[in-house]
Amino acid sequence: MKKLFEFTKLLQKESKLDPWLARVLITELLWGKKRLSGESKPVKTILSYHTTFINNTEDDDHPALEKERRNVQLPRYARVNTLYWSVKEAVDYLRNEGWILAKEGDRELFPSSDHFRCDKLIPGVLAFPPGTQLYDHPLYRDRSILLQDKASCLASYVLSPPEGSFVLDMCAAPGMKTTHLAAIMNNKGTIYAVEKDPKRYETLCKFVEEAGASCVKTLQKDSVTLKRESVPGVEYILVDPSCTGSGMVKRPVSGCFEEESQDERLHKLVGFQKRILYHALTEFPSARRVLYSTCSVLSAENEEVVSSTLRNLQKNEQKWHLVDPLPEWSGRGCEDEYPGIGKLCIYASFEEHMTNGFFMAMFERDDISSSSGSNKRDIHASNQLDCHPDRDDVQQKPKKLKKKKKILDET
Repeated sequence: MKKLFEFTKLLQKESKLDPWLARVLITELLWGKKRLSGESKPVKTILSYHTTFINNTEDDDHPALEKERRNVQLPRYARVNTLYWSVKEAVDYLRNEGWILAKEGDRELFPSSDHFRCDKLIPGVLAFPPGTQLYDHPLYRDRSILLQDKASCLASYVLSPPEGSFVLDMCAAPGMKTTHLAAIMNNKGTIYAVEKDPKRYETLCKFVEEAGASCVKTLQKDSVTLKRESVPGVEYILVDPSCTGSGMVKRPVSGCFEEESQDERLHKLVGFQKRILYHALTEFPSARRVLYSTCSVLSAENEEVVSSTLRNLQKNEQKWHLVDPLPEWSGRGCEDEYPGIGKLCIYASFEEHMTNGFFMAMFERDDISSSSGSNKRDIHASNQLDCHPDRDDVQQKPKKLKKKKKILDET
């Protein structure tokens, strides 16, 4: 893929073409279904280079993007469920099992297959060597740890509602971000977790119970038509809607659009994303902050949705603006194409951050005081400080969990 871009100078010649969309379309054309459907500008642009692509890949042993992404080795991330015990207790338990907590000065991320790390940014997130099997571990089976990618944890961490808040998760199933929000709030407050699909709603309810998230109230409703009366007092909203999943490293690229053409599928998703985000920003009068996130790396689902929503808000005199949710983060949106917006949008990537691809944009109501979120980064500071690799007082046995749970059978 890189060689194709270099030889054809595609991205330089077609400056308006989204690089990740180009990768998806080229992969589909050359190594997927061998065809592209639709009459969109991106599809027509890629098709115009078809012969050139073929001529420069016939003798090329380079893997396709799909294979390339499948071969990416990301750390195995896990989140300590602090509703049951502390990060300190979890780290001590693992060290007692024989795991070695890596030091900041180590030259390698994981000096051996027995090493693990505490994430420097998100409290309670642990990283293990790629391929580490934790599905049969007793801590996972009783939900003392949860297998959640770091990028996915970013959303709840960035929103960080204080204890006692009223929070709305508009696309809650299967419940990873919902239960993370509950942990951040120490189960103090109310989280409305909404899911429309019956099977996914059942999964959500089961997971919330298993994770001990007692502050969560589940609702089987359509978030696009959700009324304020159903979720009174909402102050913080997470909008993490269905998307192409183009940022997921292990998801086959050609599988993103199996039943419809790429163009049709993307068009429907973007329409839904715009509707639900606009509804989140206009239906709930007490809302202070709204976080929009996707596991996509396509600007059509990210900056374009944010930009379009801001225009509609301005047109209808709805007073919201973007804020930088994570000033220390390096990955940013496209400021050249979306001036004033791109620099405030957050991207995570496997190349730079060793996570799946992820996008976030934070909306804040205009009349919110700048001091209202001044302490949001300190919510779990004590847990983060507990993660010291050089301590000598490692427990021989972990303390009893706050809530004793039976071992769950995994299917």
